[in-house]
Amino acid sequence: MADAYNGWANYETWLVHLWLTNEQATLEAALEFVREYPHFGGEADGNAAQALKEFVEDVLLEDRPYNGLMADLVNAALGSVLWIQCVRALLDR
Repeated sequence: MADAYNGWANYETWLVHLWLTNEQATLEAALEFVREYPHFGGEADGNAAQALKEFVEDVLLEDRPYNGLMADLVNAALGSVLWIQCVRALLDR
């Protein structure tokens, strides 16, 4: 992993996990999403990862709707996140 960061796939993945676990309310909400998919492997991995990605996008866009350059930058960063790594880390808590 050439772009690994602090034991995570990359900086973006580390940052999303940090943000998700920084406040109790956010952590509980994220856990609610990922606990719907407790078994790893195949479709469950993709479903849990997609649910977490949508959760982050919904919360992010709720605070500030992005467009133009900012939207492209945010989408690029979120596109780099290894969502399943975040899911697994959340479930290991």
